Amino acid sequence: MPVQQVQPPPPVSPTMTASDSHQLSDLNPAQTEGLPIPQPEIPTLPPSIPPPLQDITNWASRNPTFPTQPLKQKASRTTSTVGRATKKALRTQQKVKQDQINEELLDLKDEVAERVAEIAEKHDVSEVKLRQVFDATSRRKERAACNLDALVSLRCSQQYVAKPLLLRIELSKQLSANLISPEEIAKAWVHFKAAKKIQAVGLRSTAKSARADAEHTIRKVTTELENLNERTGVRCLLLASKTHVDDQFAPTMVEVNGSSSFFPDVLKIPADQGLRQYQQHNCTVANAPTAPSNVKERQTFVANKIREGLISITNGACTAMEYIAYDRDIRAKHGVELQGWPGNTPFQSPSTFTNNITLMNLIRLLENNTLHWTAMPRDTVDELLARLADEASSVEKPKRKKRADAGVSRGPSKKAKTSKNSSASTASTSTSTRTRPSKVAAQLPPSRETVDSSDEEEGQSQSSQ
Repeated sequence: MPVQQVQPPPPVSPTMTASDSHQLSDLNPAQTEGLPIPQPEIPTLPPSIPPPLQDITNWASRNPTFPTQPLKQKASRTTSTVGRATKKALRTQQKVKQDQINEELLDLKDEVAERVAEIAEKHDVSEVKLRQVFDATSRRKERAACNLDALVSLRCSQQYVAKPLLLRIELSKQLSANLISPEEIAKAWVHFKAAKKIQAVGLRSTAKSARADAEHTIRKVTTELENLNERTGVRCLLLASKTHVDDQFAPTMVEVNGSSSFFPDVLKIPADQGLRQYQQHNCTVANAPTAPSNVKERQTFVANKIREGLISITNGACTAMEYIAYDRDIRAKHGVELQGWPGNTPFQSPSTFTNNITLMNLIRLLENNTLHWTAMPRDTVDELLARLADEASSVEKPKRKKRADAGVSRGPSKKAKTSKNSSASTASTSTSTRTRPSKVAAQLPPSRETVDSSDEEEGQSQSSQ
């Protein structure tokens, strides 16, 4: 009896599943019978013609150093009736399961809300505060970063920690005990600023992606400005331009309710010309050298950096730096102090330093954030106020310096009275020294004490007659 030979099933490709091979046998019954199936010819390019480049996708533009993402050969989406019924049953089961999970989560949320309300009423605290503690959320993003934030960021990157709650508590205790050196704090600040910059810019950004990001942001800002004008009537004018000649972003002007008329009405130039001048200014300023080159520029740079830090930490309450009365006008009044000042440099105004080495050292400390402003603890401020009060009560005010001619008489204290014979006595005393009468005295009428006797005699003679 002859043995019937059965053809083996076709091999399953890496991109095909078992169900796909079964469907292939259903679609091509001739393959199970061992009949040859014609295969389509795949055209090949000559060796002299390079293969066409793949399209640049969003992934490729964000990852220019990586090879282009290869195209995946997807399997056929044609499924049998059994496969479609199976997928439908799975989707129904998943939906029922998700609905049950959502109901249980809602019940749990209600229980947590009731429990939080009970705890808040029991301890007389706000429910919002308890929810923030329970959900591990805070308002950290709304305040300025501190040394603790920088240290936590550095330690998390070193230890690969995602939720550093225990690490934050440990670092807070170390900062309170002064167990962390200023060098480590400066290193943490450098890492923190670099991480923030990478988070804002992205690991890799091309000119094309930067232009798309800028255009998208401008559209959102335009909508917000228009809504603001409708709500409050505020008119806004926004100018946006690139800061480098190689950038692809075109200069853009956003006006609300005809606010661009400011250029022709006030500046007497067209609006597009003002926009071009603004772009030229930005490109010039952004690419100009910022490092100070002489003593005067370095003095100004250090003084401005210290003043800007003081304004920032006091929220504009203090706008002038005081070096002579530093303890009284800065530390005691505003509760802030400048940390990281080099010990071998006297604490005085940078305009008094003429040594380039000293100025460059201060610039380096300011750039790496070793020399920075920090808030003082309340206990330290109270001790400083008490010390200043003791010094003010114990210090004696300097007495006024005595005159060189103290005790010497300087003439009569009262003006001498004039007599009738004063004119005769003055004429007899000295005839050589004569003074010229002033013009004011010549304009005044004569005094009664100097009336000539001839006038009196003439009056008496007329009355007798």
